[in-house]
Amino acid sequence: MSRLVEPLPLSIPRWPNVQRVLSGFFGLLTRTQGKSERLCVVEAVRTSATLANDMTALGMETPEARRTPLEWHALVEWMLKNTQALTRGERALKYAAA
Repeated sequence: MSRLVEPLPLSIPRWPNVQRVLSGFFGLLTRTQGKSERLCVVEAVRTSATLANDMTALGMETPEARRTPLEWHALVEWMLKNTQALTRGERALKYAAA
């Protein structure tokens, strides 16, 4: 029977946390469309503060915890890679400035 659903995930995703984080990413990208990079980064910090508990539960490091200057294009790339990982039930990726 297990052959029908293989490969089996190594762990069961925390779907409520995943859904809130992914919704937060989508909301951030929607709100910042066409805005300045500075405003986008400010909104990203606010969003990650709002999602901090869910991100921690998923093993994610919030970008501002890095204490390095945040770059919008690196944040967007990080969000997209984490979206792919989280929807596949994979481990979340750490933020690394480009």
